[in-house]
Amino acid sequence: MAEGTTLFANQPEWADVTPVPQYENTTPLAPIFYSDEFILPAYRVNPTLYGCSLCADKDATDYFRGVVKAGEMSPRVLKLTETVIRMNPAHYSAWQYRYRTLLAIKAPLDVELALTNDLTKAYLKTYQVWHHRRLLLTAINDPLPELAFNEHILAIDAKNYHTWSYRQWLLSHFNRDDMWAGELAFLERMFEKDIRNNSAWHHRFFVVFERGAEMGENIMKGELAFAKESISAAPNNPSAWNYLRGILDHVRTPYATQTAFVMPYTNSTHPTEEEIVDLEDPHPSKDAELPCAAAIEFLADIYEAEGKEGVAKATDLWKSLANEHDTIRKKFRKAGYQAIDRICDYYYSLREKPVVAEVEPGYLRRALPDAAPNKGEEWQGIADDYQKLIIPGLTHWQHPSFFAYFPTACTFEGLLGDIYSSSTCNPGFNWFASPACTELESVVMDWAAKMFGLDRTFHNISEIGGGVIQTTASDSALTAIVAARVRYLVDNPDVSLESMVIYVTSHTHSFGKKAGLVLGLRVRAINVDEDVRTGWGLKGSLLQQCIEEDRKKGLHPFIIVATVGTTNTGAIDHIEELGVTIKEHYPSMWLHVDAAWAGVTLSCPELREKAQLAGINTYADSLCVNFHKWGLTNFDCSALWVRDRKLLTDALDVTPEYLRTKHGDAGTVIDYRNWHLSLGRRFRSLKIWFVLRSFGIEGFQSYIRRCIQMNDHFVNHVKQSENFDFVAPPSFALTVFRIAPKSRTDLGLEELNAINRQFHVALQSHHELLLTQTDVGGVFCMRFAVGAARTEERDIEQAWRVIKEVGEEVLSNWKVAVSST
Repeated sequence: MAEGTTLFANQPEWADVTPVPQYENTTPLAPIFYSDEFILPAYRVNPTLYGCSLCADKDATDYFRGVVKAGEMSPRVLKLTETVIRMNPAHYSAWQYRYRTLLAIKAPLDVELALTNDLTKAYLKTYQVWHHRRLLLTAINDPLPELAFNEHILAIDAKNYHTWSYRQWLLSHFNRDDMWAGELAFLERMFEKDIRNNSAWHHRFFVVFERGAEMGENIMKGELAFAKESISAAPNNPSAWNYLRGILDHVRTPYATQTAFVMPYTNSTHPTEEEIVDLEDPHPSKDAELPCAAAIEFLADIYEAEGKEGVAKATDLWKSLANEHDTIRKKFRKAGYQAIDRICDYYYSLREKPVVAEVEPGYLRRALPDAAPNKGEEWQGIADDYQKLIIPGLTHWQHPSFFAYFPTACTFEGLLGDIYSSSTCNPGFNWFASPACTELESVVMDWAAKMFGLDRTFHNISEIGGGVIQTTASDSALTAIVAARVRYLVDNPDVSLESMVIYVTSHTHSFGKKAGLVLGLRVRAINVDEDVRTGWGLKGSLLQQCIEEDRKKGLHPFIIVATVGTTNTGAIDHIEELGVTIKEHYPSMWLHVDAAWAGVTLSCPELREKAQLAGINTYADSLCVNFHKWGLTNFDCSALWVRDRKLLTDALDVTPEYLRTKHGDAGTVIDYRNWHLSLGRRFRSLKIWFVLRSFGIEGFQSYIRRCIQMNDHFVNHVKQSENFDFVAPPSFALTVFRIAPKSRTDLGLEELNAINRQFHVALQSHHELLLTQTDVGGVFCMRFAVGAARTEERDIEQAWRVIKEVGEEVLSNWKVAVSST
């Protein structure tokens, strides 16, 4: 819409169209905010020009949705979609509907192509404009002029991915000899401008080797000569070296055939004029900077292929790259070695460090400048500041005496998994984005499912349900709730969102209530305070009672978030009872089991009954287990299994054209982006793979059992004490206790809570260990959670000594205070 143009809402010729605003409920998950960037420049200068405060983008898209709803395809729709596209060139729906309209009204496509030329120049980095060109060219079937236009666009941006990809599509789709014929000459023009243009080198390989034409010896020799001449002219151009490798790999020729060519580029001095020059192996140009790092790497690969003594030679060359010739690698290796050494030193000294950070709020802001540096700084200074400024401000969750919250796993296998995944960073949103990321996740989630004894329905290989790695248990639960909501609405289409209710208990993790805030839904916390004092939680009979109460009020509970191992006390809901109740009376209701902490106990067969495996396998719609808590895998890594993957993908599948792939369309692969809320995702499966392979199932089980045994050791101390008692039965590796002198049965709840609050404050001043407090049905108490991978029995003994001494001191001071009053 040009400056000064009236909004569609104010144009009489559009009065017959009913605009359709963007649908957003009262509390949208991702509200769209129309910023000032979308308001017409003319409107910002003179608001009275339009007589309303609508932004142009919202006005146009509302009318666009209106014509789509009405099914209108007319010349004015072309005007409307052009307006939308110029405001948002990535609006794939506008492009798609525009093309359908062009065909429906039989508009001249050559005129459309001319318009698209302007749009392409303006928005050449937008995928949709190139896809539109593909559709037009396929219909027009006159591709030869497109090559000249494409070259014109490359003159604007010589390395634009979409432009090069489009050129390859033109050549392969139409596959005309008169189009292929000029490609090498075109590439010569590109190389004259920039011999280091990696996109041009990639295109040359496509033209010469991937067209499908027969590969004659003369062609191979010609390409080898071209690569070598290019290397001679610019020896430190990695693109030419990669092209040389590509030629040899393609024709399955050993790198060793090029030893004579490579050797002069690995020397520090240039060949003398007296040396005989082989025309097939040109020497480096006189002004070349030698030795060439790419040549040294090439020679090292030659030696490595020889084996035996050659490997030693290759190793020497790689070391020379790291220490002398490849400065980028040298700096990275040096910084990397130092980082690993300092991480090792950190863990060697961890037991001697205070568990809790001994800093005051705002310490770091006072230590750092108020803006980033204008010029880059030396890495060593940055690394030293991490040691000096950051480590003192860390609370050490991996400390052997960290008994607070729940453990956060940290193993060197997990660390290395994160390093490797970060080194090959990719968004992993579908199989095509990086096949290994998707396939490894599918495999390790099945490994874990088998280790935990989960029913085959939950395995990815079943193609019924499956497992996916989320960030945290909160994301896992939110994903399950979204899927549950969609299923319930499909089964009960007349139900309003306002009447839907998420069920949690009074001891469910806080994410339950937060999910209600995010989704704009009611949340009911069923009170189980009395039950958890016995170690158990929600029963089937209480669930049914609550559902019937709410249904009489016109409400619709659609999911229950049950827990195996609550945060407060480690209590366990009666999963089988809940499942039976749901199956018999409320089949549209979803049963999500949050076993974020205690789920790893399923790896031990003797613990599966307590951890409710039978109920989970028979009735659970979804299950969450956090490997990053008690599962030896570094944060973040939350495993979510679903019984029916289609319920997940039906709720979350949003596939614009630019995310479509032939494998995804065919349904032959998993596209994990449709298994959770975000699009991009980290390569988290790598660290689970490392952990499970390094520890093995037996090592994993041994770690779980050892933590429980150490907690049992602590439990024995509490049992034998005259001053402490349990608030709930110990659960796996968690103990909830308080000061409650056995000799003082006269003390009421209020007095005991006051004593234990003093106890908590006193313990907080002892930074050699850390516990956290909680409230169980009005009882103030302490939590002792064992799980750090480096915790040993001596740490349990030391913790008990501190707890016992601090408790006795608090009681003594309390008695003095009482007697003085």
